[in-house]
Amino acid sequence: MSEDTVLDIFSEAGINGVLSIFHMQFPPVPSFTPVQYLNGFSTFSYEDLQNLFFSDKNGTYRLYYVPQEAARTAAAALKSADFVWGTDARGKRPYSVPAAVFVLFICFMFFSKNKAFFVAAFFPFVLYTFSVPFYHSASFVCLLGFSLFIIQKSWRRRGFFKKALMQPLFLSGLVLLSVSSFFSGLRPFFLFIAAVFASVCAVYVLFKLEGIIRSSASFNPVPIMCARRVDTRDIFRIRFALVPALCICVFTAALFINGVTANISFFGKKTGFLSGASTLYLPAPIKKTIKNDFSLFSYKALCENDMQNRLPDLSDFIQAFWFCETYPFRKLDKNKETTPRIGDKVVYSSYKKDGQRLVEFPVTVAVFDEAYIQRITDLAYRSAFSGSGGAEALLSRQGGFMRTGYIRAHGGESGTVPLVFTLSAFIYILVLLIRLVKYRLL
Repeated sequence: MSEDTVLDIFSEAGINGVLSIFHMQFPPVPSFTPVQYLNGFSTFSYEDLQNLFFSDKNGTYRLYYVPQEAARTAAAALKSADFVWGTDARGKRPYSVPAAVFVLFICFMFFSKNKAFFVAAFFPFVLYTFSVPFYHSASFVCLLGFSLFIIQKSWRRRGFFKKALMQPLFLSGLVLLSVSSFFSGLRPFFLFIAAVFASVCAVYVLFKLEGIIRSSASFNPVPIMCARRVDTRDIFRIRFALVPALCICVFTAALFINGVTANISFFGKKTGFLSGASTLYLPAPIKKTIKNDFSLFSYKALCENDMQNRLPDLSDFIQAFWFCETYPFRKLDKNKETTPRIGDKVVYSSYKKDGQRLVEFPVTVAVFDEAYIQRITDLAYRSAFSGSGGAEALLSRQGGFMRTGYIRAHGGESGTVPLVFTLSAFIYILVLLIRLVKYRLL
């Protein structure tokens, strides 16, 4: 499908600022510069800088970058298109992980004696998995759900809250979930705090409402048994423990098979590549290289962390800009370096008339320092909002330097932390099952 057709669809839907392969070249090529210099870059050619971000690794599909706030509008506009399309621009989370937790929630709610308490206490954590659908987080949520299912039987008994806080499975599940959320990032951790707060508030409101209802009723049975003496052998059994164990086993297996923590879904019409045999690889940031700003310190740290099979990043565009800007003034036969270093300066000689004679004086073309890096970054950032930018505009909106590479289209991010936490949950539930077998809770 032609570029103009796709861009016309976005334009008719009122979507501006779409980044595509049809863009102003960055850096611009001076009209007095020879064409042959375009192959003189140290890492990427000029053509690589302009094109690599606008197709998948195999060059099968063309990529367009739509502003995040226009993602739904773009999907609606493309529904009438008669060509194959799809996107992962928003990194939309999968529903398989929260769906498994929701099934666990329904199963335990069905068998709960005190359904209102179980729903009030556990449902905020179910919502948490919809916002943070990571395998390791969902594993600990499953363990927490099992502990709340056990606790619910002693609801409203004397000493309930003390009994609940002393429940080993509940405490360990809560602590492990908090630690895994903390290592998942700031946003997941704050969402976990919000889920805990919502759960506590819901239980408190339920406690007060039930007290009001009981005080207005003409007859109320009095639960004479204290919470610590309530028999839980009928629910603390393998058949109930197998529910979270099955979920955790599935999460662990999926993590080993995919090597990722979250799937990226595709929405659209006729997304034929989903059923294809070949894997689709798309450009994405490499998490461990992400910096917080475009300072000289971040630039140095990024350049020291080079890697194979990466895509161009903003540092490459800055170096290319330096090469284009200073090329006509450099003596290439003496200076073969194409990668600038901090403090590099390009100077040429000019002349002015001083009375009856010409005086030679140096003119500085550019100095490769923090001010230069900030200037080029600002130029790239401004092009991001004009709709004429390329990959440099996309990278400048990230707020900091980063390396980029190809990832599988069905994968979001990989790493050892999710694997360690998911294995911890797997080992924990395995130990629990062994203990149940040992005590013959069949």
